[in-house]
Amino acid sequence: MISKLRIRVLRLLGITLLVTVSFGSYFSYQILSEKFTQFEKRSIQSDLDAANLLINEQLLSHKKFATDYSVWDDTCAFMKDGNKKYIASNYTYEAISNMGNDFIFLIHPNGEIALSVILSDFLGQESGKSIINSNSIETNTLLKKLNIKKEMAISSSRSALYFLNDQAYILAFSPIVKSNGSGPAMGMTIMGRHINTSRLQHMQKLSQTPFKLLPPDIQTESISFSDQKYHAIRQIKDAHPFIISIDGVRPLYKEGQFAYILLLINLISVWAISLILVMLGLGHLVIKRITFYSQKLHRIRLGEQSDGRLQHSGIDEIDFLALSVNELLDEIENQHQKLIRDALYDPLTSLGNRSRLNEQLKLSLSLLRRKSMQALCLLLIDLDGFKMINDVHGHPAGDQLLIVLSKRILETIRESDCAVRLGGDEFAIMLTNPISMSTAEQITERIRVQLSLPVDFANKTLRVSASIGLVYLNNDISKTLLPEDIIKQADIAMYQAKQAGRDRTVIFDKAMESLLDEYEKLENDLRSSVDGELIDISFQPILSTDGKKLESLEVLGRWFHPRLGLISPDRFIPIAENARLIRRYTLGVLKKACMVAKMEFGVYPDLRLSVNISVQEMLENDFFDDLHAILLETDFPPHLLNLEVTESLFAKNESEMTETMLKCCELGIKFHIDDFGTGYSSLARLHALPISILKVDRAFVNRIGQGGETLIKAVIEMAHGLNMKVICEGVETPGQASCITQLGGDYIQGYLYAKPMATAELSMWLFNFTHQETSPKLIH
Repeated sequence: MISKLRIRVLRLLGITLLVTVSFGSYFSYQILSEKFTQFEKRSIQSDLDAANLLINEQLLSHKKFATDYSVWDDTCAFMKDGNKKYIASNYTYEAISNMGNDFIFLIHPNGEIALSVILSDFLGQESGKSIINSNSIETNTLLKKLNIKKEMAISSSRSALYFLNDQAYILAFSPIVKSNGSGPAMGMTIMGRHINTSRLQHMQKLSQTPFKLLPPDIQTESISFSDQKYHAIRQIKDAHPFIISIDGVRPLYKEGQFAYILLLINLISVWAISLILVMLGLGHLVIKRITFYSQKLHRIRLGEQSDGRLQHSGIDEIDFLALSVNELLDEIENQHQKLIRDALYDPLTSLGNRSRLNEQLKLSLSLLRRKSMQALCLLLIDLDGFKMINDVHGHPAGDQLLIVLSKRILETIRESDCAVRLGGDEFAIMLTNPISMSTAEQITERIRVQLSLPVDFANKTLRVSASIGLVYLNNDISKTLLPEDIIKQADIAMYQAKQAGRDRTVIFDKAMESLLDEYEKLENDLRSSVDGELIDISFQPILSTDGKKLESLEVLGRWFHPRLGLISPDRFIPIAENARLIRRYTLGVLKKACMVAKMEFGVYPDLRLSVNISVQEMLENDFFDDLHAILLETDFPPHLLNLEVTESLFAKNESEMTETMLKCCELGIKFHIDDFGTGYSSLARLHALPISILKVDRAFVNRIGQGGETLIKAVIEMAHGLNMKVICEGVETPGQASCITQLGGDYIQGYLYAKPMATAELSMWLFNFTHQETSPKLIH
């Protein structure tokens, strides 16, 4: 307890101090960061200056070379008479290469080329040669891009950075005149140097700056930072402007990170030292005394101290706390016995609760294994029709019913037995040492009869029945058997009683053990598949008897087990019902089907769905609300939904299902009776319920030609007399379809026209079906 108090105090103080120190550190960090940034910008601007200086030096150097060659009498003489010795002695590969040029042009005042000298390296040819011409394609191309006429109009020497085909060149221009400056200009000298990759790298090395040269843009100068890198540009304004661009690592990034780490260490140090100092003072004044009280209370809790009260002087708040603790200890003693009872007993019925049942089962199993007890019997009871009592007469009536039935249970069993209420309308009774199985069955039957007797409430008579699952164990039991295993066995037997018609007892036997093992394995896998929405769906059309009109698509759930492959619905649906997964399963299948149908509504706006539904689902609370919520979520029209209920199960729960069915009908949902003919229901009784279609079971369709058509005809005539339509399922041959048509059947379903198809096949089938020559339509 004290450690938790220290932790809470440390947390509160730590957060307070951390917030205070963090604000100061944050502003310090901002100032430090700004200073680093300004220094980095100045450093980057220096790099830009260095690059610009180097380029200016290159420009001045080329301008000097061009001027030297232009103000030279030999050059003037060549421009007059074209002396070949002048060319041979002055325009060798070595001479031009040493000047750092790629080409030199001598141009007459009229724009004609007097001499064109281009290094072979520049043209990408074999290195070491100077290509001398009076005229060439390369020379004409370069002069055309330079707009030589415009350049000839300028009479002064100059140099600039040019971009030709997005490549940077240093070009120098100088008029050719006599060395003494007399006479008119006799032409122009043009010297050019291509800034290729190797030369740019050399310049970068000289300036110690990774700069690049780019054509001019609208920007003048900007420096931007991204993490540890930066991007800087500067536009050099000249007769021929250009941009110097630098991408590099921030100069002070590592230093900045180190400074930030030091700042963080300083923050943590200040915070930790402040926290320690405050805790020392607080611990001396407060926590030490609270520790003493806490230790004493701990000894009281363990029973090591008899006085059981804290000593105090009443001078401050901690003493007042001790006084309050003493008063609380008094109240705890008064409530102790009540808490023990509430922990093990149901407050409404005074029966035990689930915790008490688990304790009794653990004790009894231990006695059975030690041969101190001969037998054990567990009854799991679920009241039939209890929900109807609550819905019709209200919860006070339901509570009174539970109280009366609990008293009857206690009056029927012995004091050594244990009766508990598990919750809602579920009870469990553990019979201790019944003499035999028959004795346990007799006691169980007496309990079942007592629970079925009427109960008076407010001038009304309340009546329910009980479905009971019975598990009988002797002292020859497995060492690994647990209380939850026994409850599971009783639960399966109880659900078998529900399935068998309710108001009866079913004994868990060896045959159910294999079912239990199978259920336990498949139930976990099925639960994972349902929770993960891994249940697939297929669709099988229900058509008019001539096969030309579509009434609806029956939605069929398909479970592909990762290890066992496709598992039949006949196998996994009962498991889902017993595991109480059937509701989530069906609603999940319905949601997927509605979403698929909505995707097809653009072409087939009246596409109707038929979905099988379990009676167990319709008996559960809030089933209608969940169904309605899915229809709203998927925007699926309720009047296009059919719910199919199996006849045999429907007949046993008719009265309990009526309310839910009527709510569904108010939305426009229609009901079908599935597998009609196997449950021997009365058509007259079914007519009182909102049933629109009967589905004749495939067993009778398969007997067409062997007397089956007689029963089918009788069903069709009686159904039509009651304004119901008839679907015959399992139709596989043209003969069967023809017979049903002659008998007056309305719809057929079976492999003759379409097998169940996956979602991917549905669109193609609908397209092919609706584009038959007869132009079939969907039935509205």
